[in-house]
Amino acid sequence: MLTYSLSNSYKLKIILENLISYIELTLNYYEWW
Repeated sequence: MLTYSLSNSYKLKIILENLISYIELTLNYYEWW
């Protein structure tokens, strides 16, 4: 059960990091225009 929750939080962390990098890319893109 512990390993299951650990893998879940790890996936969540990756998803959050991807989301943050995507938002930063979008903001940078809009700054160019």
